[in-house]
Amino acid sequence: MHREFAVSIAFVFLLSSGIFAIDQIQSFDIYTSNVGVLTGEGASAVSSTNSATAINTQDATNASGHIKVVQIGIGAVVQGGSAVGMGGLFGYEQAAHFGGDQSQMLPGLFSLGLHQQNFSTDVGQTVLNIGTLGSAVAIQNLIGSQSQFTITPCGVGVDVRCLAISLLDGAGGHNNAVISRGLSINRQFQVVN
Repeated sequence: MHREFAVSIAFVFLLSSGIFAIDQIQSFDIYTSNVGVLTGEGASAVSSTNSATAINTQDATNASGHIKVVQIGIGAVVQGGSAVGMGGLFGYEQAAHFGGDQSQMLPGLFSLGLHQQNFSTDVGQTVLNIGTLGSAVAIQNLIGSQSQFTITPCGVGVDVRCLAISLLDGAGGHNNAVISRGLSINRQFQVVN
């Protein structure tokens, strides 16, 4: 009788000792810029595109095989612009910083733990149409997704967050125009199970 009790106490201490714990952290940061400018007397045209992606995956199973955690983070920025004109200043300028981070912390076997996911972005865009005749257009798209999956004897946890941003600006004709705008977003999520 005393031996069974001692084994049960040892098992409880083992479960609460953190031997089943897993911590994961991952992040991505994308910095991009795209510029096209025309100036001068004759007719001219410029266009450019820029794209950048980041993909992170993490997969961990603890030594006992009782806990499995997975994290997937994806970020993408696509920028494009085009300008045509004569006898003036025509163009576009784009800049973006897009970042995401996430973490999972499981203290033990009978918990789904703490889950955190964050997105941050700073996006700016300017379109110029100054001169006799011309036009300029610019578009930026930012797409991000972060997914977390936890499987323990306590259950299954799933956290998925997405962020999508699109900026489109254009100016044309005989009038003068300068369109400039920016956007800054910080999204933070936390789940405690």
